[in-house]
Amino acid sequence: LHKLSCVGCTDSLVMNSMSPEESDSPNDMQNNDARQELQPAVVIEQNIADQGRRGQVGGRRNNRRSDGVAHPFDLAAVRQNMSAIRASRVSQNSRAAYTSSIVRFLQFLYQNMQAVLTDEFKEKIQMEMEGDPPLPSRKRIREVLLENSVEWTGSTERVYPLHFDRLTADDFLLWITHIRGTTDNGFATYSNHRSALNSLFRDFQHDVPSQFKNEVQEYYIGLKRDCNLADSTGVLKITSGKEPMSMSTYRLFSKNMLFCKKRVYIFARTFLIICWNLMCRAGNAESIQFNHMCWNEDHLQIYFAHSKTDQSGDRPRDPRRIYANPISPEICPILALGIYFLCYVPDDLCLFPGRSQYKRFMQVLGQIMKPPNNRGEATDDMDVDEAEIHDQMDTVQRAVTTHLLSLGLQPEDIGSHSIRKGSATFCASGSTHCPSSASLSERAGWANGPIFQTYLRYEAAGDCFVGRTVAGLPIDQAEFAILPPHFVDRDENLTKAIDQLFPTLPACMKGVAEYVLASVVYHLDFLKRNLEPSHPLWQSTLFQDEGMVPMLKPKVVCCMPQEARGRIEGTGIPPHVHQYIHNEKVLTSLAKIQADMIHFREYADRIAAGQNNMQVVHGNTSMHKEFIKECLREVLREGEFRDNSTRTSQVTNLEAEAAVERVGGMRRPGQQSSDENISDINGAGSETGRSDSFPTNVFLPDELGSMMQAWNLWFCGNGTKKIPMLRSVDPSVLHTKNCKKRLSDVKYLVKCFEQHVRRILANQDQDTREEVQRRLENLQRGGGPVDIRLTECREIFVMYQDSFFAWLNAGRSRRKGQLKWNTLVKKLRERGE
Repeated sequence: LHKLSCVGCTDSLVMNSMSPEESDSPNDMQNNDARQELQPAVVIEQNIADQGRRGQVGGRRNNRRSDGVAHPFDLAAVRQNMSAIRASRVSQNSRAAYTSSIVRFLQFLYQNMQAVLTDEFKEKIQMEMEGDPPLPSRKRIREVLLENSVEWTGSTERVYPLHFDRLTADDFLLWITHIRGTTDNGFATYSNHRSALNSLFRDFQHDVPSQFKNEVQEYYIGLKRDCNLADSTGVLKITSGKEPMSMSTYRLFSKNMLFCKKRVYIFARTFLIICWNLMCRAGNAESIQFNHMCWNEDHLQIYFAHSKTDQSGDRPRDPRRIYANPISPEICPILALGIYFLCYVPDDLCLFPGRSQYKRFMQVLGQIMKPPNNRGEATDDMDVDEAEIHDQMDTVQRAVTTHLLSLGLQPEDIGSHSIRKGSATFCASGSTHCPSSASLSERAGWANGPIFQTYLRYEAAGDCFVGRTVAGLPIDQAEFAILPPHFVDRDENLTKAIDQLFPTLPACMKGVAEYVLASVVYHLDFLKRNLEPSHPLWQSTLFQDEGMVPMLKPKVVCCMPQEARGRIEGTGIPPHVHQYIHNEKVLTSLAKIQADMIHFREYADRIAAGQNNMQVVHGNTSMHKEFIKECLREVLREGEFRDNSTRTSQVTNLEAEAAVERVGGMRRPGQQSSDENISDINGAGSETGRSDSFPTNVFLPDELGSMMQAWNLWFCGNGTKKIPMLRSVDPSVLHTKNCKKRLSDVKYLVKCFEQHVRRILANQDQDTREEVQRRLENLQRGGGPVDIRLTECREIFVMYQDSFFAWLNAGRSRRKGQLKWNTLVKKLRERGE
């Protein structure tokens, strides 16, 4: 009786919240009233209290009055949320694939077995017919199917697509056989069709009959053997899915994307390298948030809250570790992130902001794999920048297609899953000393059953070893243990530089920002040798302040763990690499001994050559023996064979001296730096008047990237390239009509942003208004050092950029940090500002 009363109370609460039109019938209402009369009052009060403690219904918290009575709620909204939660058992990508398969199957049934379909469903899909003979369009079938399955909320009468009791296994298998005869698909495609049919039964709350299931299973056993036979005879491709990307292919793609000066290739290269190092699916890389990232010792840690094999979040939240590769900077993930953060204004939440970054990456990947002759020749109507990009893309495409042909691959054989396959393959069999299969499985997020998850658990050391291996560090050399480039001196200037270069990064990313900046500064010589002067990296704030690079360069060091002196600890280093390090020490000592012995032999030969003369003078040879013994003792002392204490002390001194030499930029007093000094921006033009010169080797459109970079150039210029403040540039000194037009566009953009700032200031308090106006006036006057002006520019821009983009985009979600400045100019002109 108690259970019946609880059920009745729940039903009565739902019925009371429904309007009379939403209840089933008068009889149902009478039955519910009757059940309610049977409930004791104490049971009703207890059930109401239990529902209040459960918290939320349909994503909204129940607001209970103190007397225990529930507030009315929107039943339609609750049902819609319930349908969405029920549909989330299948991911969106799988749902789209299942829907496409079922739509094709229903179209087949309409053409050949209409008796299986319901009359209501046929009536709805017949509203749009196409083809000859006319058939319902797939678009219309999809709309009707979704309206009555995953999108059905109960507010309308449900239309079932078919009579599930009439559908037989032969009906489905006839369709599979028909597809088998018209296409050359692998067995995995037919398995997806079977999964789609099972999902259709579940969506409409029907169980698959056991006889139906057995017949389909027997057919699929034969179908799998038939597909395997077709593979063996060469009718179909011997491998299924995309081909794994080899390390050489990955290195080639990363290197060529780095050299391209189109901004989108910076994003694509970072996306590629992150997917490779995390060994993850592209969907996981697309969803990385900044609060999922942190720095620990010598590596970057990234967490995944959701994956294909852990959609419910049952597995432990263990980090995946990413290591720097200073030996091969073209595939170094930390350097890639540094270039990405400097060229794009980072979002405040997401690493790759935007709705469809996966499609954006695949477009770039497909573009570089196209044959170069598909793009045509450069035309005369192209400007200099477009012609250079055209020629550069031809070179990249030619290199990529030649490489793929040498491996026997076509562009369609490479996809986003090739990256995951390739990195896992490289880790598992790239050498004869690879990480364990358990560590690889945990890294890749593979589902291996309960036994594997019970007895082979995640450990940090195994994942660290995987991280170093997949980063491409040489596993058969001592450099496998190398530490990332890092700052040896963390002072106020470094903190100020990080805040100035990465103003939009959240606080949790400051540690990551320090190491990515160190990597960029350390590899600066490599970047100067390989990147063109018009590359977007040289437009960043790092190179606009002429004193920042000379200040940061001496602070950066890249060394082995034993040379770090406690600054950071090396992780993920296997025992055999420690033996390599020890062997290198021994070889270094032996090389020094050999050099000393050669020097001693030459000296002894000189003594022997002059022995007769010395005998004549001194009359004996005893002094020669004593002298030779003394020389030998000196050599042995320098050769570090005196005793262990002397050897240890001298080795330490040698290692310390080697560490100082590796720093490169740590100059001793009076020592001249080997780095070239960055020219002063003041030499490019007057800071208070109009500039009467402009660098002839600078093409202005190449220097303008995001709006923040254009804003900085307008007030501060670029000290590295001797570009004066754009606000002081006389248009007559520019070399092309295109440059003059771009200067006018930048002036218009800055003017609109200043007007927006003044509109916001009109509604703020007087102190804030006066302070911001004073800072704007200082920028307009152009006085003071460049670093102070850059700080003023950054703080004002960051303060008002969100409101400016919200006003410009009218509430639309855009990648504000990745929009180019000329896109904003176009939108402003369209608004008539």
